[in-house]
Amino acid sequence: MESSKSDKYPNHYSNTNGNGVLRNGLQQPEAEDQNDPFDPKEILNALWAGKWIIVACTIVAGIIGYYHTQGLQDEFQTSSIFIIESQRADRGLNLFEFTQSRSLTWNETGTEMEYIRNSTELGERVGHRLLSDLYNPATGDTLPVLKRAGLGRFPESNVISRLGRILPGMIRLDQVRDMNLVQISARSTDPYEVASILNYYVEEYARIDEDITRSNLNAAAAYLQELESESTLTLEEQNEKIRRFMEQDWTLMTDQEGTAAAQELRQLFRQTEEIQFENELISDYLERLREEKDQVIDMLADGVGSGVEGWLGLLEQSILDLEMQAEIFYIEQPGLRNNPQQSAELTGILQRLDYLRERRQEKIAIQSENLREMQGLNEAALTTYLTELRREIRENEAILVDLGKRLAFMQNKVGELQNDIVEIMGQSAELQRMKRNMEINEQLYLSLLQRLQQTQIAIRSEVSRVREIRPAFVPGTPVSPNRPRNYVMSILLGAIFGAGLVLLRKFMDDQVHDPEQLRKAGFNVIGVVPDLSGYIKMHFKNTPFIPVQGRQVDVNMVPLIDPIAAGSEAYRRLRTNVEFSHVDHELKTLVITSSKPAEGKSLTAVNLGLTFAQYGKRTLVLDCDLRKPTLHKKFSLEKAPGVSDILFEKSSFDEA
Repeated sequence: MESSKSDKYPNHYSNTNGNGVLRNGLQQPEAEDQNDPFDPKEILNALWAGKWIIVACTIVAGIIGYYHTQGLQDEFQTSSIFIIESQRADRGLNLFEFTQSRSLTWNETGTEMEYIRNSTELGERVGHRLLSDLYNPATGDTLPVLKRAGLGRFPESNVISRLGRILPGMIRLDQVRDMNLVQISARSTDPYEVASILNYYVEEYARIDEDITRSNLNAAAAYLQELESESTLTLEEQNEKIRRFMEQDWTLMTDQEGTAAAQELRQLFRQTEEIQFENELISDYLERLREEKDQVIDMLADGVGSGVEGWLGLLEQSILDLEMQAEIFYIEQPGLRNNPQQSAELTGILQRLDYLRERRQEKIAIQSENLREMQGLNEAALTTYLTELRREIRENEAILVDLGKRLAFMQNKVGELQNDIVEIMGQSAELQRMKRNMEINEQLYLSLLQRLQQTQIAIRSEVSRVREIRPAFVPGTPVSPNRPRNYVMSILLGAIFGAGLVLLRKFMDDQVHDPEQLRKAGFNVIGVVPDLSGYIKMHFKNTPFIPVQGRQVDVNMVPLIDPIAAGSEAYRRLRTNVEFSHVDHELKTLVITSSKPAEGKSLTAVNLGLTFAQYGKRTLVLDCDLRKPTLHKKFSLEKAPGVSDILFEKSSFDEA
């Protein structure tokens, strides 16, 4: 609705200034979603409104599921369990293990399972067995898998080849709790066929396993025989080499010479060690005599103790220097004071300090003892004592020279004896190496001979590792299809599909269905008019026109026909709200429009005009729909002259 004086008197419904801002300068809040599709209440209402769609989809899906399930063939399933025993090792040749028992690992069992699952050779063997059966003995029907392989349409060789590709796809293998037990299962539309396939698979796999085992053992036996022959020749050649080597030097027949040389060498080593020990003792004693001589000389020159003080002074100066160096480390790295091992250089300084301090204590102790011994001696006594020291030093020096000559002679003798022993040891080592090689080859020969005998025994006693624990039995009841489950699933899917259609229609719906949606969208609702179809059907039996004051008028004009009806009251309430929306001035013109045709523009304009007229207002209702005008029909009037005639000046306003 729009006022004809909208520029002078703004409409109450137009709350904005055209830019989304309220006239008082505040920003208009965003309108709420007028039809929130995720509101649980709205979803439940939509599902209830579309309940017949859901029921129809459920019934259709249930019928389709029923007939589809009825058309499915029954499938039977059974299983068999067999064990892969650890009687032999891998299929490949392993010379030193293939005859020994051991447990198969999970990977090895898995490898055997993959062989069964993918072997076309095994499938063809099972196909041969199925062709020998051909029929189900209970029904007399040809086995379905043979028909699938083209029995009767292709030659037998082609049928077997096709079975070798089809049968591996029908079986399923599972390892039982990480053991050597394997469960094999299959499905088929024929119960006898599925049991036969599984039993034949286990039997033929056992035969293949036995054939492969015997083949590997035969190959191993042939190889061992070849190695045994080569080992025999090698032993003969080594015996001949040892015989020729010993003919060249008969002294190698005994080891007495080497033993005597070794004993003499040990005696020389012992004598050399004794001479070296005596030499060290004389040298230490001579060093002490020389130090004592120097002390006596110092005492004669400067008096008792003067020389020691100078030597101790130098020692103290060295200790002080080392302590200063250590203190520099402590200043730069305080942590080293408690843990000096972290620095190798600091550790060396501390070790030298300890050594110098020990030497200082020793020197002080020695000098103290000398002072006590020499206290009271005069210069003459010291001179006599010095002469004795020099004589004793010369005697010990002579002993050292003699020991050096003896030590050099011993070392020369040891070198010569070592060279002789090395030569003897070389020849003996060569002989021992030959004997060792001969012993190794003898052991290898005996081992090969033993393996060959074991292999020959294994060939005669070898059986398959595969042993059936539980055979496959002919199943009595099918496992598929599960008809009750299919029926229930069909009904559920139909209901879900129907609910999805209803919700999709709800989510795609962008129409306004009630005033509350308009209020949530931010619009002012000034009135609500009820649907008059029920009222008209009840009172007028769907008659489109009734006479009023001698003229046929539309039955939807309830304010004129039945002023006390609910529809009439709704239009009067609308009139009142329109008037109170513009209390500051009197409305002269109202424009009624809608988004598309047949939404009630003409009916609203007529009934609202009737309420204004009944209220005492002089009211003029204009039908401005120039394409499909309908207002004249409600009053049973002629369409012309009308608004278009006035616009084109074909008629005057009074005539229209």
